[in-house]
Amino acid sequence: HAKDGEIVEHNVKRSGIQPTGPWDRIDRGFRFRIPGWGSVPWKRVMTELALVGYDYVLSYEHEDVVMSREDGIEKTIEYLKPLIIKGRYEGRGDKLFD
Repeated sequence: HAKDGEIVEHNVKRSGIQPTGPWDRIDRGFRFRIPGWGSVPWKRVMTELALVGYDYVLSYEHEDVVMSREDGIEKTIEYLKPLIIKGRYEGRGDKLFD
């Protein structure tokens, strides 16, 4: 499902990057983010899904402690919608008109 994450460098030495304890602890070394606000390369993810023929649901789970669920879903839709690949590659353009 669609979610992102980020390493919080200034907290890593104190708490590590293993996500343990309360999600909203501000001193965590890792936190979940909405898609596009972390380090996941979403264009590459969507490309790989298209290449293997995946054409189904992309679920969203909100665990971003920085913003509200409503704000998160709005921003997630806005970010991911242009990345959805709706059509499959037909082949090289010069080969379409034999």
